[in-house]
Amino acid sequence: MAEYWDCFENSANGRIIGGFIWDWADQALIKKETLPDGREVDYWAVGGDFGDTPNDAQFCCNGVVFPDRTPHPAYYEAAACMAPIKFELAESKNAANKCNNSDTSSAQDSRSERIKLLIRNLYAFQDLSHLVLSWRILAAGQPRLLPAAATATGAGARKQDPQGWQLLDLPDPLPAGCQTVITIPCSADEVTAAAAAADLSSTAVAVAAAAGDVCSDVLLELRAALAADCSWANAGHTVAWKQLPLPGIDLPRCVSSPAAAAAAPAAAGSSLTVNNSSSDGITVTG
Repeated sequence: MAEYWDCFENSANGRIIGGFIWDWADQALIKKETLPDGREVDYWAVGGDFGDTPNDAQFCCNGVVFPDRTPHPAYYEAAACMAPIKFELAESKNAANKCNNSDTSSAQDSRSERIKLLIRNLYAFQDLSHLVLSWRILAAGQPRLLPAAATATGAGARKQDPQGWQLLDLPDPLPAGCQTVITIPCSADEVTAAAAAADLSSTAVAVAAAAGDVCSDVLLELRAALAADCSWANAGHTVAWKQLPLPGIDLPRCVSSPAAAAAAPAAAGSSLTVNNSSSDGITVTG
């Protein structure tokens, strides 16, 4: 889906459109069945499950939510691709502040110790004043708290919640169709120190250690949420989010605890046995 969306958004002269959601919800009915062992189960029944012929089988189960409106994985992919705000690490080729393809300022400066972020407003008519933007650092999948003092900016005490989220202030609401480059208020040294304090004792880390890999990328996570209730969602609803790997800032080689190593599954290359003969489901061992 991401490849299609890149084509829609970046085609020459905007001549390609598409990607519309055809079916929002799967169309199926709950049906009860008795298994050979006597247990009863409920499942989403489609064409043919009621003894009906002819039928279209699961033809109408092609939505982005299940019949009870719980999301498919595709729901989150669609939301990410269709997000009206895009976050990227700023690069020299596209890091100028632009509005409707017209440069309004020069590209980013050369101070590589700061994280430069490119924000694009893809709304057709609306600025970003209705959203609250925030950011945090992740390492080994864990939120990392940065030093209490924002030494990178000299702005004094840093305001971050227990999960590491900090507000991201824009110099202006960023009009529709415009993009801007801002500086994340922390230095590479602060991010590196926070990442190095990550817990490397989990089972997942033990698996990476067995493969000789670096534990994880260090990520800059960003989100944009509604600042107030509106007609279609409540305040706090996430409109856009992104995780951006920070180049040049990696965790050290994994050093896991003996307990985590013992709990880790077999190393890469070991054989697995799949048994699907049971009515209880599929069993994987090895």
